Amino acid sequence: MSTDANTSSDAFERALFLMCAFVAALNHVGWAAIFYAVDLPAIAHWDIVAIIVHLIGAAFIVKGRPFIGIWIVMGSAAIHAMILTIALGLETGLGYYFLLLMAIPVVVVAKHPRHVVAMCVLCLATGVAASAGALVWGPWVTLHQDVVPRINAVFLTSTLLGMGAAAALILELNRRTQRKLTRLRQEALEARQLGQYTLGDKIGEGGMGEVYRATHALLRRPAAIKLLREGQVNEAAMRRFEREVQLTSELTDPNTIAIFDYGRTPEGLFYYVMEYLEGLSLNALVDQYGPQPPERVVHILKQVCKSLEEAHSHGLVHRDIKPANIILCERGTRPDFVKVLDFGLVKDLGAQDATAQDIVAGTPAYLSPEALADPNTIGPSSDLYAVGAVGYYLLTGEEVFERKSIVELLRAQLLDPPTPPHERLGAPVPEALEQLIMDCLNKDPANRPQSAAVLRRTLDTVDLSAPWTEDEARIWWTNHRRREPVAEVAAEATILDESRVRGLIVEVDVHGRKALDGATTLGGNAPSQEPLPKKG
Repeated sequence: MSTDANTSSDAFERALFLMCAFVAALNHVGWAAIFYAVDLPAIAHWDIVAIIVHLIGAAFIVKGRPFIGIWIVMGSAAIHAMILTIALGLETGLGYYFLLLMAIPVVVVAKHPRHVVAMCVLCLATGVAASAGALVWGPWVTLHQDVVPRINAVFLTSTLLGMGAAAALILELNRRTQRKLTRLRQEALEARQLGQYTLGDKIGEGGMGEVYRATHALLRRPAAIKLLREGQVNEAAMRRFEREVQLTSELTDPNTIAIFDYGRTPEGLFYYVMEYLEGLSLNALVDQYGPQPPERVVHILKQVCKSLEEAHSHGLVHRDIKPANIILCERGTRPDFVKVLDFGLVKDLGAQDATAQDIVAGTPAYLSPEALADPNTIGPSSDLYAVGAVGYYLLTGEEVFERKSIVELLRAQLLDPPTPPHERLGAPVPEALEQLIMDCLNKDPANRPQSAAVLRRTLDTVDLSAPWTEDEARIWWTNHRRREPVAEVAAEATILDESRVRGLIVEVDVHGRKALDGATTLGGNAPSQEPLPKKG
C-alpha cells in the first residue's frame, strides 16, 4: 500500500508536467497559425521550433525523466518569449508572457523548492533581458497597426483558456488522488493491519477519532489504537493529536495511561497505540452502583493525585479531570487500580499554549472558576478543583452543581457555594473528608490544597471507620466482574461544542448534545435555556 500511495503521488506530478508541456505546445500551434495567417512566416517558424522542443520535453517526461523534460519546456518557453519580445517590440504586450511562465514553478514544481527558486530566477532574468534588449535594439519585425490588437486579444484569450484548462486538470487529478487515498485508507482498515498491529473490534469513537482493540504481531500484547478520523485531519486537529501523544508519552506514573507508539501510515491515517484497559469509568461506576463509600473514594482520589503529581512536576496541567477520564480497573493482581486518561487538553506551563487565548477548554461541571474568569491563569490548582468535584460526585452520586443550562451551570461555578456532600447525600460523611473536598472546591485557588502531593498526603490522614483494603476491593471485583474495554473511549465519546459566555469562547463537553448557549455576550444575545444532560 505504501508503494501504491507513492505511485499515485508520482503519477499526479508526472501528469502535471505533461499537462504543462502539451499546453505550451498547443499555445505555440495557435501562435504559428496566427503568424502564418498575417503573413509573418519568419516568426511562425520560431513557433514551430518551440512546438518541437516542447514535445521533446514531453518525451523526456514520459520516459521517466520528468525534471529534464520540464526544464526543457521552461527554458525554451523563456528563451522564445525573450526573442519574440525583442523582435516584435514591447508594445505587443509579450512581456506579460513572463508572468504566465511563473505559473510553471509555482504550480507544477511547488513541492520542490530548489526547482521553484531556479525557475523563478530564470524567468525574471530572461524577462529583464527581453525588456533591455527591446529598448536597446528596437523591434526587428514591424507589425501592421491592426495586427497588434489582434495579437494581444488572442494572447489574452489563449492565456485564459490555458490557465482554465490547467486549473480544471489539477482539480480533476487532485480529486482522483484523494479518492484513491480514501480507498487505500479503507483497504488498510479492512486488511485489519496497521504496521505491526492487527486491528480487532472497534471499541469506541468520538469527536476526534475511533478506537480499536489491537494485538502486536510479535509480542501478542493487547493494545488500543486511536485513529484520527478522516475529515478531521486538518492542521488544528493534528496539532492537538500530536500534542496529546507527545505530552502523555513523557509521563511514566503507573496511574497514567501508557502510550506505546505513534505514527502515520503511508495511506495518511494518523494513529497512536496505548495500553488496553478493561474496566469501567467513574461515570459508569456511579451510574451502575450508586454513591461510593468514603474509604473507596479516598483510595481512588489518592491514585488520581499520584498521576497529577507527576504531570504537575513536568509543568503540565490536565485541564479535563472528570469521571469519564478516570478508569477503574484490575492491573495484575491489584484491584481498584486507577488510570487517568485523555491528556488532549493538557496545558504546558513552560511553553506557549497551543489553545488560543481566551479559550476555555474542558467539561462545564468540572471547570474551575478561574478557568472561566481568566483561562490564562489556569494552573495545577485548577486540576485540584476538578479532583474535588470528582470526589463530590463519587460520594453523593451527583455533580457539585446541576443546572438546566450551560449558562446557569457556569454562573454557579463562578458564584454559588457548593452544598456540603452530607446534605446532598442525606447521610453522614467523614468530617475531614468533606472538609477536604470543600477546600478543593474553594473559589479562590489560594485556599485550595497547595499541590497534588499535599492533597494526597492529607487524604492519608482522613479518619475512616475502616480503610478500603485490597481484600475488599478484590471481593468487589469478583462480585462485579462484568467489565468493558476502555481506552480513552469514555473521554472521546463526547463532542466539543462552542458557546460564547461572558465574551469568551467556551469549548464545552456536553456528551453528544448540541447546546449553544449565549450568556451576557459582547453582542448582548439572550441566553438559551436548553437543558443539560444529567451526567457531565
